[in-house]
Amino acid sequence: MRAGFDGRRALSGSRGFTLIELIVSITIGLIVIGLVTVSINNIRRADLKKSSGMMSSAMRYLYNLAVINNTPYRMVIDMEKGAFWGEALETNDPCNRYLPAEGEEMSVTESEGRMGVAGEPGQDGDEPAQTGNGYRKQKDNLLSERELPRGIVITGILTSHHRDAQREGRAAIHFFPGGYAERAYVWLGEQASPEEEPEEMVTLDLDGLMGSVKRHNEVLDESSFVRESDG
Repeated sequence: MRAGFDGRRALSGSRGFTLIELIVSITIGLIVIGLVTVSINNIRRADLKKSSGMMSSAMRYLYNLAVINNTPYRMVIDMEKGAFWGEALETNDPCNRYLPAEGEEMSVTESEGRMGVAGEPGQDGDEPAQTGNGYRKQKDNLLSERELPRGIVITGILTSHHRDAQREGRAAIHFFPGGYAERAYVWLGEQASPEEEPEEMVTLDLDGLMGSVKRHNEVLDESSFVRESDG
């Protein structure tokens, strides 16, 4: 009888130890998941800061180039691809040296027998393809196409010649030789997966008169956008 009692007690103790192990394992797993989530969030915050810094630097660079080279430039932003690049005006048509009419969409012209895409070479492999309205991608590393890190998205753009923010497709911010540019808002955010809605988190605010870019760690409303004179 005593042997049977001791056996049941040992079995009970074994089961209790197994349950404790299970609880400990679950707790450790939850801690690991929490740490991984925090790490991913920290990486995305760093990527968001890096992306906003890259775009801000590109805007200031294009502003200075337009003045130094006495040539209009524009920053093209592809929201679907999450990329941006710079282009210079290469035409003597005076009409192209001014802002497009309000609501005018970006045009893409055929070059070298195919659709011109900024950042890609023409058919001969030497010259970048012209992308419309006389603008052409330059052989300048600082103007080359840059894609944002995975999980970082451009959620919208508002410029002086658009009444409402553009939320898809391509848009352009123009820079002119006279030392001014379009006033612009660019909204950036995070998107955990393509199936989820992006979360807007940052607003880049381009001052068209000074060429400076202010990074707001908040989403500025369209109603706060003030259109400056085109000069």
